[in-house]
Amino acid sequence: EALSGNILTFDHIAGYNNVKQEILESIVMPILSPNTFDEVSKLTRKFPSRNRPRAILFEGDPGVGKTTMAKVVACLCKIPMVYVPIESILSKYYGESSQNLAYVFDAAALFPSALIFLDEIDSLAGSREEGIVEATRKLLSVLLRKLDGFEGKPRTLTLGATNRKQDLDKALLSRFDKSIYFPLPDMRERAAILENYAFHLNEEHRITISSLLEGYSGRNMKDFCDFVERKWASAIIERGVD
Repeated sequence: EALSGNILTFDHIAGYNNVKQEILESIVMPILSPNTFDEVSKLTRKFPSRNRPRAILFEGDPGVGKTTMAKVVACLCKIPMVYVPIESILSKYYGESSQNLAYVFDAAALFPSALIFLDEIDSLAGSREEGIVEATRKLLSVLLRKLDGFEGKPRTLTLGATNRKQDLDKALLSRFDKSIYFPLPDMRERAAILENYAFHLNEEHRITISSLLEGYSGRNMKDFCDFVERKWASAIIERGVD
């Protein structure tokens, strides 16, 4: 599934300054200026070779912004993003999942540039159901083979996202050149997230509320704000009816 829609920037994700800097240096710059990285390699290495990442892993709890950040990367780099939900491939296309995954990589190779986003790759951690184990094994085998052979083009990259890095197959982990960790937002970051969803509040009120939401992810906070807005709208309607 190729994703399209509104143009996203780093501003759409509050906080996470360290993560954004890592992504800028490890993903955005190498994609936008591949020749510069190649020239540096020629100047420093006895045997010049690729120093740009082929695959990068996003890790962190659910709802911390991994998928949104992948969309931001695609927008910043102005390349198409191919979204591949591994769990859906396993469940919806049982028996054909490995073949479909191979088609995704083959199709992406036809683009001059592309971002392949493998979401929920912890689905490859396996299942106790014998049939699913076999399907997972085949899918993992295809993925490893495609990651090995998918040099792609200078402006092509594979991103993976996982909630459970510790459960992933070691061979799969070794294919990712770098892992970027998305922590849960701290109090200041939660206050910044609230500014996106409740800008009518002043900073003092946002900090007070954020102090009560420790352990919340960005998605949890959006859900919280959605709930409050619905309650507010309902109260207005009820007063109007009365």
